[in-house]
Amino acid sequence: MSVSVANAAEPKDDDDWIVIGGLRVSPSQFAATLDGRALRLTHKEFLLLALLVENPGRLLRRERIAAEVWNGDAPGRTIDIHIARLRAKLPPDSIATFIRIGYRFVLE
Repeated sequence: MSVSVANAAEPKDDDDWIVIGGLRVSPSQFAATLDGRALRLTHKEFLLLALLVENPGRLLRRERIAAEVWNGDAPGRTIDIHIARLRAKLPPDSIATFIRIGYRFVLE
C-alpha cells in the first residue's frame, strides 16, 4: 500500500527544513518538496530520502540503510528498488551508487 507523505503546507519554522538546491525535506513534518512542489513518496521512500539528505556527500553503507530504514530487514534487492523509485522522483544523478557498498546523496 502506497501512502503519500507529501505535505504542501510548510511549517512556519524554517529551521526544521533541510534545503539542498531545490529540494526541501522536513523529517519532523514528514514532508518533502522539489522546486516548490510536494513530492509524493511512500513511507519507506521518505525515510530513505531523509536519511540521505541528513548525510549529504557521505557514503551510506547498505547495512546502515537497512538498519535505519528497514530495522535491519531489507531482503534481496529491497534497497535497490527503493533507490530506483526515489531517483525517478528526484533530479538526475542526485544519488550515486557504489556497487555492493552503498549510496551517496550528491545533489547540490
